[in-house]
Amino acid sequence: MTFTIGCRWQDYKKESFTVEKQTAAEALTEAENLQRSDVRIEYIDTPEHGRLDLWGFRTLYGNK
Repeated sequence: MTFTIGCRWQDYKKESFTVEKQTAAEALTEAENLQRSDVRIEYIDTPEHGRLDLWGFRTLYGNK
């Protein structure tokens, strides 16, 4: 299972990039760390639920 985090820099050239993690817990931790580092989380692709925003991802996977 791979979770793909779609990101965009907020203050620079507005470039987008993705980060892949193997577990939901890793993806959630990485997304929250990126968000604190001036990065906007645009989506997280999940194997089970498709594309979610960060709020939806936290709701579904935050307690696992």
